[in-house]
Amino acid sequence: MKTSKMKEVLLVLGMIPMLYHGASQAASPEIQALQQQMNLLKKQLQKLQKELDRQKRLQQAGKQPRKTQVTSAGNGRGTATSAASSRPVKPYSSDTHVAINGYATVGYADRNKDNGAFSTVKFNPIFKYMYRNLLMVEGEVEFELEGKETEAKLEYATFDLFLNDNFVLLAGKYLSPIGQFRQNLHPDWINKFASKPLGFGNFGAAPGSDIGVQLRGAHNLNGVQVSYAAFVGNGPELKASGGRVQGVDSSGFSEDADGSKVYGLRVSVIPRPRMQFGVSAATGKATVTSNNGTAITGDPDRDYDVFGVDFKVSLDRFDLRGEYVYQKVSDKVGSVAVIGGKWVAGYVQLSYLFPSARWEAVLRYSDYDSPVVSQSQTQWGLGINYLFAPNIVAKLGYEINDGQQGTSADENRVLLQLSYGF
Repeated sequence: MKTSKMKEVLLVLGMIPMLYHGASQAASPEIQALQQQMNLLKKQLQKLQKELDRQKRLQQAGKQPRKTQVTSAGNGRGTATSAASSRPVKPYSSDTHVAINGYATVGYADRNKDNGAFSTVKFNPIFKYMYRNLLMVEGEVEFELEGKETEAKLEYATFDLFLNDNFVLLAGKYLSPIGQFRQNLHPDWINKFASKPLGFGNFGAAPGSDIGVQLRGAHNLNGVQVSYAAFVGNGPELKASGGRVQGVDSSGFSEDADGSKVYGLRVSVIPRPRMQFGVSAATGKATVTSNNGTAITGDPDRDYDVFGVDFKVSLDRFDLRGEYVYQKVSDKVGSVAVIGGKWVAGYVQLSYLFPSARWEAVLRYSDYDSPVVSQSQTQWGLGINYLFAPNIVAKLGYEINDGQQGTSADENRVLLQLSYGF
Protein backbone atom coordinates (compact mmCIF):
# COMPACT_ATOMS: atom_id res chain seq x y z
CA MET A 1 0.00 0.00 0.00
CA LYS A 2 1.21 3.54 -0.65
CA THR A 3 1.74 5.53 2.52
CA SER A 4 1.11 8.87 0.76
CA LYS A 5 -2.60 8.13 0.42
CA MET A 6 -2.78 7.11 4.09
CA LYS A 7 -1.04 10.34 5.12
CA GLU A 8 -3.49 12.33 3.03
CA VAL A 9 -6.40 10.65 4.74
CA LEU A 10 -4.98 11.12 8.25
CA LEU A 11 -4.23 14.76 7.50
CA VAL A 12 -7.86 15.45 6.61
CA LEU A 13 -9.06 13.42 9.59
CA GLY A 14 -6.97 15.79 11.67
CA MET A 15 -9.60 18.43 10.98
CA ILE A 16 -12.23 16.37 12.83
CA PRO A 17 -11.99 18.20 16.23
CA MET A 18 -13.14 21.49 14.72
CA LEU A 19 -15.83 19.72 12.71
CA TYR A 20 -16.80 17.39 15.55
CA HIS A 21 -17.19 20.11 18.16
CA GLY A 22 -19.08 22.17 15.63
CA ALA A 23 -21.32 19.33 14.45
CA SER A 24 -24.23 20.79 16.36
CA GLN A 25 -24.12 24.04 14.39
CA ALA A 26 -24.82 24.91 10.74
CA ALA A 27 -21.40 24.96 9.09
CA SER A 28 -19.94 27.79 7.07
CA PRO A 29 -19.25 27.19 3.35
CA GLU A 30 -15.55 26.64 4.06
CA ILE A 31 -16.19 24.08 6.79
CA GLN A 32 -18.84 22.37 4.66
CA ALA A 33 -16.28 21.97 1.88
CA LEU A 34 -13.75 20.51 4.33
CA GLN A 35 -16.38 18.16 5.70
CA GLN A 36 -17.25 16.92 2.20
CA GLN A 37 -13.59 16.28 1.54
CA MET A 38 -13.28 14.49 4.88
CA ASN A 39 -16.23 12.22 4.06
CA LEU A 40 -14.74 11.35 0.66
CA LEU A 41 -11.34 10.53 2.10
CA LYS A 42 -12.93 8.62 4.94
CA LYS A 43 -14.47 6.30 2.35
CA GLN A 44 -11.04 5.92 0.79
CA LEU A 45 -9.61 5.09 4.20
CA GLN A 46 -12.18 2.33 4.64
CA LYS A 47 -11.03 0.82 1.33
CA LEU A 48 -7.42 1.04 2.49
CA GLN A 49 -8.36 -0.67 5.74
CA LYS A 50 -9.93 -3.56 3.85
CA GLU A 51 -6.78 -3.94 1.76
CA LEU A 52 -4.58 -3.90 4.86
CA ASP A 53 -6.79 -6.51 6.49
CA ARG A 54 -6.49 -8.64 3.35
CA GLN A 55 -2.73 -8.39 3.49
CA LYS A 56 -2.81 -9.36 7.15
CA ARG A 57 -4.81 -12.47 6.36
CA LEU A 58 -2.32 -13.39 3.65
CA GLN A 59 0.51 -12.88 6.13
CA GLN A 60 -1.14 -15.16 8.67
CA ALA A 61 -1.69 -17.77 5.96
CA GLY A 62 2.05 -17.80 5.24
CA LYS A 63 1.85 -15.78 2.02
CA GLN A 64 3.87 -12.63 1.44
CA PRO A 65 2.00 -9.50 0.31
CA ARG A 66 3.29 -8.16 -2.97
CA LYS A 67 3.79 -4.53 -1.87
CA THR A 68 5.62 -2.62 0.82
CA GLN A 69 4.24 -3.07 4.32
CA VAL A 70 3.68 -0.10 6.64
CA THR A 71 4.98 -0.96 10.09
CA SER A 72 4.22 2.21 12.00
CA ALA A 73 1.37 4.70 11.89
CA GLY A 74 3.31 7.18 13.93
CA ASN A 75 6.44 7.73 11.83
CA GLY A 76 4.99 6.92 8.40
CA ARG A 77 8.00 4.81 7.43
CA GLY A 78 7.49 1.62 5.43
CA THR A 79 9.55 -1.57 5.38
CA ALA A 80 9.72 -3.76 2.31
CA THR A 81 9.29 -7.50 2.74
CA SER A 82 12.08 -9.21 0.85
CA ALA A 83 11.64 -12.61 -0.75
CA ALA A 84 14.92 -13.58 0.88
CA SER A 85 13.77 -12.53 4.32
CA SER A 86 13.26 -15.44 6.68
CA ARG A 87 11.13 -13.39 9.14
CA PRO A 88 8.04 -11.63 7.73
CA VAL A 89 7.48 -8.02 8.75
CA LYS A 90 4.45 -7.44 10.98
CA PRO A 91 1.88 -5.55 8.93
CA TYR A 92 0.46 -2.22 9.99
CA SER A 93 -2.54 -2.52 12.30
CA SER A 94 -5.45 -0.56 10.87
CA ASP A 95 -7.29 -0.51 14.21
CA THR A 96 -5.67 2.67 15.54
CA HIS A 97 -5.34 6.02 13.77
CA VAL A 98 -3.40 9.03 14.98
CA ALA A 99 -3.79 12.66 13.97
CA ILE A 100 -2.37 15.95 15.22
CA ASN A 101 -3.94 19.29 14.42
CA GLY A 102 -4.71 22.56 16.24
CA TYR A 103 -3.99 26.22 15.70
CA ALA A 104 -1.42 28.94 16.33
CA THR A 105 -1.84 32.69 16.79
CA VAL A 106 0.26 35.81 17.03
CA GLY A 107 -1.35 39.16 17.84
CA TYR A 108 -0.67 42.86 18.39
CA ALA A 109 -2.72 45.21 20.61
CA ASP A 110 -2.53 48.99 20.94
CA ARG A 111 -4.71 50.43 23.69
CA ASN A 112 -5.31 54.13 24.31
CA LYS A 113 -3.03 55.50 27.03
CA ASP A 114 -0.83 52.40 26.78
CA ASN A 115 2.11 51.20 24.74
CA GLY A 116 1.29 49.00 21.79
CA ALA A 117 2.84 45.54 21.96
CA PHE A 118 2.85 42.13 20.34
CA SER A 119 0.71 40.78 23.15
CA THR A 120 -0.38 37.34 21.96
CA VAL A 121 1.65 34.26 21.13
CA LYS A 122 -0.23 30.97 21.33
CA PHE A 123 0.31 27.43 20.12
CA ASN A 124 -2.52 24.93 20.63
CA PRO A 125 -1.81 21.40 19.38
CA ILE A 126 -4.69 18.92 19.43
CA PHE A 127 -3.88 15.22 19.66
CA LYS A 128 -6.28 12.55 18.51
CA TYR A 129 -6.07 8.78 18.83
CA MET A 130 -8.94 6.73 17.43
CA TYR A 131 -9.54 3.02 17.85
CA ARG A 132 -11.69 1.71 15.00
CA ASN A 133 -15.10 3.39 15.16
CA LEU A 134 -15.42 2.74 18.88
CA LEU A 135 -13.24 5.08 20.90
CA MET A 136 -11.45 8.36 20.36
CA VAL A 137 -9.10 9.97 22.86
CA GLU A 138 -8.43 13.64 22.16
CA GLY A 139 -6.89 16.55 23.99
CA GLU A 140 -5.79 20.13 23.45
CA VAL A 141 -2.84 21.76 25.19
CA GLU A 142 -2.41 25.53 25.08
CA PHE A 143 1.02 27.12 25.27
CA GLU A 144 0.74 30.88 25.71
CA LEU A 145 3.25 33.57 26.55
CA GLU A 146 1.97 35.57 29.52
CA GLY A 147 4.26 38.54 30.11
CA LYS A 148 7.69 36.97 30.49
CA GLU A 149 6.46 33.48 31.39
CA THR A 150 5.15 30.68 29.20
CA GLU A 151 1.96 29.18 30.55
CA ALA A 152 0.88 25.67 29.62
CA LYS A 153 -2.62 24.43 30.38
CA LEU A 154 -4.91 21.62 29.39
CA GLU A 155 -7.85 23.04 27.44
CA TYR A 156 -9.67 19.71 27.27
CA ALA A 157 -8.97 15.97 27.30
CA THR A 158 -11.74 13.43 26.78
CA PHE A 159 -12.49 9.80 26.09
CA ASP A 160 -15.17 9.77 23.40
CA LEU A 161 -17.03 6.45 23.27
CA PHE A 162 -19.22 6.07 20.16
CA LEU A 163 -22.24 4.15 21.41
CA ASN A 164 -23.98 4.13 18.03
CA ASP A 165 -24.67 6.48 15.12
CA ASN A 166 -26.63 8.87 17.35
CA PHE A 167 -24.90 8.88 20.74
CA VAL A 168 -21.41 9.71 21.99
CA LEU A 169 -20.38 9.41 25.64
CA LEU A 170 -17.58 11.76 26.74
CA ALA A 171 -15.59 11.51 29.96
CA GLY A 172 -12.83 13.82 31.16
CA LYS A 173 -12.29 17.55 30.91
CA TYR A 174 -14.63 19.03 28.31
CA LEU A 175 -15.43 22.48 27.00
CA SER A 176 -18.71 23.76 28.42
CA PRO A 177 -21.73 22.90 26.22
CA ILE A 178 -23.44 26.10 27.41
CA GLY A 179 -23.95 28.19 24.26
CA GLN A 180 -21.86 28.06 21.11
CA PHE A 181 -18.83 30.27 21.50
CA ARG A 182 -16.87 28.37 24.09
CA GLN A 183 -17.27 24.89 22.64
CA ASN A 184 -17.26 25.67 18.91
CA LEU A 185 -16.07 29.19 18.06
CA HIS A 186 -13.28 30.16 20.46
CA PRO A 187 -10.29 28.93 18.36
CA ASP A 188 -8.72 32.05 16.89
CA TRP A 189 -8.85 30.86 13.27
CA ILE A 190 -12.61 30.23 13.62
CA ASN A 191 -13.50 33.31 15.69
CA LYS A 192 -14.18 36.05 13.14
CA PHE A 193 -13.01 38.86 15.43
CA ALA A 194 -9.57 39.34 16.95
CA SER A 195 -10.87 39.12 20.54
CA LYS A 196 -13.49 37.19 22.50
CA PRO A 197 -16.91 38.74 23.16
CA LEU A 198 -17.13 40.44 26.55
CA GLY A 199 -17.92 38.01 29.36
CA PHE A 200 -17.00 34.89 27.39
CA GLY A 201 -13.63 34.37 29.03
CA ASN A 202 -12.85 32.84 32.41
CA PHE A 203 -14.42 34.68 35.39
CA GLY A 204 -17.04 36.02 32.99
CA ALA A 205 -20.67 35.08 32.44
CA ALA A 206 -20.16 32.03 30.20
CA PRO A 207 -18.75 28.83 31.78
CA GLY A 208 -15.44 27.71 30.33
CA SER A 209 -14.99 24.01 31.02
CA ASP A 210 -15.65 21.27 33.54
CA ILE A 211 -14.59 17.75 34.46
CA GLY A 212 -17.19 15.00 34.38
CA VAL A 213 -19.22 13.03 31.87
CA GLN A 214 -21.32 14.18 28.95
CA LEU A 215 -23.76 12.45 26.61
CA ARG A 216 -24.10 14.03 23.18
CA GLY A 217 -26.60 13.06 20.54
CA ALA A 218 -28.20 14.14 17.28
CA HIS A 219 -31.41 13.04 15.58
CA ASN A 220 -33.31 13.93 12.43
CA LEU A 221 -36.99 14.48 13.22
CA ASN A 222 -39.02 14.89 10.06
CA GLY A 223 -36.28 16.87 8.37
CA VAL A 224 -35.42 18.93 11.46
CA GLN A 225 -31.98 18.27 12.95
CA VAL A 226 -32.07 18.17 16.76
CA SER A 227 -28.91 17.81 18.83
CA TYR A 228 -28.33 17.84 22.55
CA ALA A 229 -25.69 17.50 25.25
CA ALA A 230 -26.53 16.34 28.78
CA PHE A 231 -23.71 16.62 31.31
CA VAL A 232 -22.71 16.34 34.97
CA GLY A 233 -19.48 17.78 36.34
CA ASN A 234 -17.63 18.97 39.43
CA GLY A 235 -18.75 22.54 38.83
CA PRO A 236 -17.05 25.92 39.34
CA GLU A 237 -15.37 27.58 42.30
CA LEU A 238 -16.24 31.02 43.66
CA LYS A 239 -13.66 33.70 44.43
CA ALA A 240 -14.49 36.35 46.99
CA SER A 241 -13.20 39.42 48.78
CA GLY A 242 -14.74 42.26 50.76
CA GLY A 243 -17.66 40.11 51.90
CA ARG A 244 -18.97 39.36 48.40
CA VAL A 245 -18.38 36.95 45.53
CA GLN A 246 -16.10 38.59 42.98
CA GLY A 247 -16.20 36.00 40.22
CA VAL A 248 -16.96 32.46 39.09
CA ASP A 249 -13.94 30.36 38.16
CA SER A 250 -15.11 27.73 35.65
CA SER A 251 -11.77 26.64 34.25
CA GLY A 252 -12.35 22.98 35.24
CA PHE A 253 -11.13 21.32 38.44
CA SER A 254 -10.25 17.74 39.35
CA GLU A 255 -11.51 18.37 42.89
CA ASP A 256 -15.06 19.15 43.98
CA ALA A 257 -14.77 21.69 46.79
CA ASP A 258 -18.45 21.58 47.75
CA GLY A 259 -19.02 17.85 47.19
CA SER A 260 -22.06 18.56 44.98
CA LYS A 261 -22.25 18.19 41.21
CA VAL A 262 -23.56 20.56 38.55
CA TYR A 263 -26.08 19.14 36.05
CA GLY A 264 -26.86 20.69 32.69
CA LEU A 265 -28.49 20.29 29.29
CA ARG A 266 -28.20 21.98 25.93
CA VAL A 267 -30.66 21.46 23.08
CA SER A 268 -30.28 22.97 19.61
CA VAL A 269 -32.53 22.83 16.56
CA ILE A 270 -31.60 23.27 12.91
CA PRO A 271 -34.96 23.82 11.18
CA ARG A 272 -33.26 24.40 7.83
CA PRO A 273 -29.68 24.52 6.52
CA ARG A 274 -27.56 27.45 7.79
CA MET A 275 -29.99 28.23 10.60
CA GLN A 276 -29.75 27.15 14.23
CA PHE A 277 -31.33 27.97 17.58
CA GLY A 278 -30.15 26.67 20.95
CA VAL A 279 -31.02 26.85 24.64
CA SER A 280 -28.80 25.80 27.54
CA ALA A 281 -29.21 25.51 31.32
CA ALA A 282 -27.31 24.12 34.29
CA THR A 283 -27.87 24.02 38.04
CA GLY A 284 -26.06 22.80 41.13
CA LYS A 285 -24.03 24.02 44.08
CA ALA A 286 -20.86 26.07 44.41
CA THR A 287 -18.73 27.30 47.28
CA VAL A 288 -16.09 29.92 47.98
CA THR A 289 -12.52 28.67 47.82
CA SER A 290 -9.22 30.18 48.87
CA ASN A 291 -6.59 31.40 46.44
CA ASN A 292 -4.98 27.94 46.31
CA GLY A 293 -8.32 26.34 45.43
CA THR A 294 -9.08 24.61 48.74
CA ALA A 295 -12.49 24.90 50.37
CA ILE A 296 -12.78 27.32 53.27
CA THR A 297 -13.55 25.33 56.40
CA GLY A 298 -17.13 25.81 57.53
CA ASP A 299 -18.14 27.95 54.57
CA PRO A 300 -21.50 26.69 53.23
CA ASP A 301 -22.25 25.96 49.60
CA ARG A 302 -24.90 27.93 47.73
CA ASP A 303 -27.17 27.67 44.71
CA TYR A 304 -25.52 28.04 41.32
CA ASP A 305 -27.50 28.44 38.08
CA VAL A 306 -26.68 29.04 34.42
CA PHE A 307 -28.94 29.87 31.49
CA GLY A 308 -28.21 30.72 27.87
CA VAL A 309 -29.74 31.06 24.42
CA ASP A 310 -27.99 31.35 21.06
CA PHE A 311 -28.81 31.58 17.37
CA LYS A 312 -27.23 31.61 13.95
CA VAL A 313 -28.74 32.58 10.59
CA SER A 314 -26.73 32.58 7.36
CA LEU A 315 -28.01 34.02 4.10
CA ASP A 316 -25.86 34.03 0.99
CA ARG A 317 -22.63 35.74 2.15
CA PHE A 318 -24.08 37.19 5.35
CA ASP A 319 -23.68 35.44 8.69
CA LEU A 320 -25.64 36.65 11.73
CA ARG A 321 -25.19 35.07 15.15
CA GLY A 322 -25.67 35.96 18.78
CA GLU A 323 -25.69 34.63 22.33
CA TYR A 324 -27.04 35.57 25.74
CA VAL A 325 -25.84 33.82 28.90
CA TYR A 326 -25.73 34.37 32.64
CA GLN A 327 -24.25 32.75 35.72
CA LYS A 328 -25.95 33.36 39.06
CA VAL A 329 -24.89 32.50 42.62
CA SER A 330 -27.22 33.09 45.52
CA ASP A 331 -26.56 35.04 48.71
CA LYS A 332 -25.56 32.89 51.67
CA VAL A 333 -25.72 33.85 55.32
CA GLY A 334 -22.79 32.45 57.28
CA SER A 335 -20.37 32.60 54.36
CA VAL A 336 -17.22 34.69 54.22
CA ALA A 337 -18.95 36.24 51.19
CA VAL A 338 -22.59 36.76 52.11
CA ILE A 339 -23.43 38.58 48.88
CA GLY A 340 -23.63 36.54 45.70
CA GLY A 341 -24.31 38.00 42.28
CA LYS A 342 -25.29 37.59 38.65
CA TRP A 343 -22.96 37.84 35.67
CA VAL A 344 -24.68 38.53 32.35
CA ALA A 345 -23.15 38.70 28.86
CA GLY A 346 -24.41 38.83 25.31
CA TYR A 347 -23.27 39.66 21.82
CA VAL A 348 -24.63 40.02 18.30
CA GLN A 349 -22.25 39.61 15.37
CA LEU A 350 -22.76 40.22 11.66
CA SER A 351 -20.18 39.27 9.06
CA TYR A 352 -20.06 39.54 5.28
CA LEU A 353 -17.78 37.55 2.99
CA PHE A 354 -17.00 39.52 -0.16
CA PRO A 355 -17.45 37.78 -3.54
CA SER A 356 -13.70 37.41 -3.89
CA ALA A 357 -13.87 35.06 -0.86
CA ARG A 358 -10.67 36.70 0.40
CA TRP A 359 -11.99 39.69 2.33
CA GLU A 360 -14.50 39.57 5.14
CA ALA A 361 -16.06 42.42 7.16
CA VAL A 362 -17.22 41.93 10.76
CA LEU A 363 -19.40 44.05 13.05
CA ARG A 364 -19.94 42.96 16.67
CA TYR A 365 -21.77 44.45 19.63
CA SER A 366 -20.99 42.98 23.04
CA ASP A 367 -22.25 43.76 26.54
CA TYR A 368 -21.16 42.47 29.95
CA ASP A 369 -22.78 43.23 33.32
CA SER A 370 -21.03 42.22 36.53
CA PRO A 371 -21.75 42.80 40.24
CA VAL A 372 -18.24 44.26 40.31
CA VAL A 373 -18.73 47.69 38.73
CA SER A 374 -15.20 47.94 37.35
CA GLN A 375 -15.79 44.77 35.29
CA SER A 376 -18.97 45.91 33.52
CA GLN A 377 -18.45 47.04 29.95
CA THR A 378 -20.04 47.54 26.54
CA GLN A 379 -18.18 47.28 23.26
CA TRP A 380 -18.54 47.86 19.53
CA GLY A 381 -16.09 45.92 17.41
CA LEU A 382 -15.27 46.71 13.76
CA GLY A 383 -13.10 44.29 11.83
CA ILE A 384 -11.77 43.44 8.40
CA ASN A 385 -10.23 40.02 7.70
CA TYR A 386 -8.13 38.68 4.85
CA LEU A 387 -8.28 34.93 4.20
CA PHE A 388 -5.06 33.60 2.70
CA ALA A 389 -6.86 30.23 2.85
CA PRO A 390 -9.99 29.04 4.67
CA ASN A 391 -7.79 28.17 7.67
CA ILE A 392 -5.27 31.05 7.49
CA VAL A 393 -6.67 34.45 8.39
CA ALA A 394 -5.23 37.90 9.12
CA LYS A 395 -7.47 40.24 11.15
CA LEU A 396 -7.56 43.96 11.76
CA GLY A 397 -10.00 45.04 14.46
CA TYR A 398 -10.95 48.17 16.35
CA GLU A 399 -12.77 48.06 19.70
CA ILE A 400 -14.82 51.00 20.97
CA ASN A 401 -15.07 50.31 24.70
CA ASP A 402 -17.29 51.91 27.31
CA GLY A 403 -16.61 51.02 30.94
CA GLN A 404 -15.70 52.55 34.27
CA GLN A 405 -13.70 55.71 33.70
CA GLY A 406 -10.03 55.47 34.56
CA THR A 407 -9.88 51.71 33.91
CA SER A 408 -8.81 49.69 30.88
CA ALA A 409 -12.47 48.80 30.32
CA ASP A 410 -13.00 52.38 29.08
CA GLU A 411 -10.11 52.45 26.61
CA ASN A 412 -10.39 51.73 22.89
CA ARG A 413 -8.06 49.22 21.22
CA VAL A 414 -6.57 48.43 17.83
CA LEU A 415 -5.97 44.71 17.26
CA LEU A 416 -3.92 42.82 14.69
CA GLN A 417 -3.92 39.04 14.55
CA LEU A 418 -2.65 36.23 12.34
CA SER A 419 -4.03 32.77 12.97
CA TYR A 420 -3.55 29.40 11.33
CA GLY A 421 -5.68 26.30 11.89
CA PHE A 422 -3.84 23.14 10.96
